[in-house]
Amino acid sequence: MIVTLWVGGGILAHGLHEFGVHGLEDWVKHAAAGVAGAVPVFSGTLAWLVMAGIAAVFGLIVGSSV
Repeated sequence: MIVTLWVGGGILAHGLHEFGVHGLEDWVKHAAAGVAGAVPVFSGTLAWLVMAGIAAVFGLIVGSSV
């Protein structure tokens, strides 16, 4: 179920970006870069975890409101 939220949230964020709403995807990328820069060890893994976590939360919010 968590994977469904993550994938759905990611699809929605990318879709909004394609429609000209850049704020969410840009914020996610900046948050991931901030975590990766703060913790240089495993920076790629941590950046991915941040991006996946935010996408899952976004998917949960949108899914529960629908």
